[in-house]
Formats: sequence, C-alpha cells, structure tokens
Amino acid sequence: MKLLTKVEVEACAKSAGLAFSYGHFDRGQALPCINHRHVSTIPTTDAFSDDALFAHDVRWDVELYSKTKDETHEAALEAAFDAAGWAWSKYEAEVAEEECIQVVYELACRHINTN
Repeated sequence: MKLLTKVEVEACAKSAGLAFSYGHFDRGQALPCINHRHVSTIPTTDAFSDDALFAHDVRWDVELYSKTKDETHEAALEAAFDAAGWAWSKYEAEVAEEECIQVVYELACRHINTN
C-alpha cells in the first residue's frame, strides 16, 4: 500500500491524464480537471498490542470536474486508487452555477509507525 501523501495523490491524478491543482475549484480551470486537498490527519494508537502501534488516519478529497459524465477518467482514477491500495468512496453532483458535473472521491489510508 502506498502512503496517502500529496505526491502520491498527484501521481494518481497524472496517471488519469488530467490537469490537476491543489485546493478548490477555480472557475477559470479548463474541464475536465482534478482538484485535491488534504482533509485531515488524525493520530490514533493501538494500546492493546504487545508493541504499541502509533498510526495516523489520513484523508484526502479528490474532485473530478467535467462538462458531462466522464466515465473514462473516473475509471482511470479508480484504477489508480485501487492499485495504490487506498480505501475510497465517491459521490456525484451537478453544479448548476458552474454548468458541470462534480465527482468527489474521499480517500482514506492508515499510516502505521512501529516504534
């Protein structure tokens, strides 16, 4: 499983062959495009094992914007997320004021440090 970092998320975006940027959608962006942003890093511990495991649950949002339903790029992103070993879910919405479709992927990964 690959770590869920900005570099790895951007590599997945590149593999889908789309322009991408960090942050929120900008009206000046050409469609289709991808935006991504770090949502949270939550420290956790597993104190019930012999050697305490210290972990961080990391979450990212990756948003695909397109003028119409874009199953080709969705499939490319989903294959990249699966290949990286990341858990993901998605939802889709029409953004009327931008006249586009937004597909949001919520990515999650647990980074474990054993020390």
